Amino acid sequence: MNESEIDAGVDTIEWRDPAPLRAHMLHGCLPEPQLDSPEWHAFVDGLSGLGPEGTPAIHVTPQGWIMDGVRRWLAAKQLQWQKIACIVRPEWEAPLWIVESLFGQRCLTKGAKVYLSLQVLKEYASAAEMQRLTWLEKGVKILRKPLIVPLPSSGRSRHDRTAAAGLAERFGVSEKTVERAIQIRKLFESPALREHKFQFQDGEERTLREHFEPLILDAEHPMGLGDVIKGIGWFVGPDGQPLDQAPPERNSHLFYWERQWGSWAKGCQRWEKLSAGERAKAIEAVREAAEAVPGELLEQVTEAFRAEVKKRGRRVEAKG
Repeated sequence: MNESEIDAGVDTIEWRDPAPLRAHMLHGCLPEPQLDSPEWHAFVDGLSGLGPEGTPAIHVTPQGWIMDGVRRWLAAKQLQWQKIACIVRPEWEAPLWIVESLFGQRCLTKGAKVYLSLQVLKEYASAAEMQRLTWLEKGVKILRKPLIVPLPSSGRSRHDRTAAAGLAERFGVSEKTVERAIQIRKLFESPALREHKFQFQDGEERTLREHFEPLILDAEHPMGLGDVIKGIGWFVGPDGQPLDQAPPERNSHLFYWERQWGSWAKGCQRWEKLSAGERAKAIEAVREAAEAVPGELLEQVTEAFRAEVKKRGRRVEAKG
């Protein structure tokens, strides 16, 4: 079956052995599944209950390169299945499936998804245009416009702003998010910064990408793109050249945690100004927030609060 026949026909299911299949090379832009995580074990357990027949089909090229469904394929191999359902599609669709898979991941922020998608944007724009023309040739009205790819130069231009507007509309995010992702990508890939090693708070030397990219992709405590740009600003001058200075403390999760905790503590000073009804709502909000606090931290905070209550009690007794 050639790709023209695939385009013309209706999707059909093929059963293939998972062993010889491989992830498409464009999947390199996506985070790899953490195969030792509780989430992964739960995912595999769920598929084991569905079995090969109940598991949604993956999308592959005629040559067996997986465009969509890498997680299902990895789980099928782990479960030692002899077959997996596949839908064969032309390879030019690979960027479309991969970016769609990226935006379907729940463990990433919108900013992280846009940041990762820029890595395959040229291929994605080309495939999206081919898809648009294919539908037009079939007489199907389509509202999507051709995408514009940002320029590789480091500067911010009208061209890039136009590109950001189109991508924001396509991805369903704000233009500011796309502009920040483009700016970060350009800084990481700048000839002056790409290989330059900076010393960070932990004493280790890393490039900007090596330091900030894991923070962007952190599933539990991600750093927003705006904060990443601010952090990079401590290391890079207005001319785009590396600065020679001590590593700032603010480029760490601890800095942002302490700042947020300090804001909460300052907010508590408003307690005396709240009415009885507002205080009840405030307490309820604290209870809801407590459910998301990690166990170890909850124990430490509870112990600190109890110690403070005892200390204030002793002060009252001393005054009495």
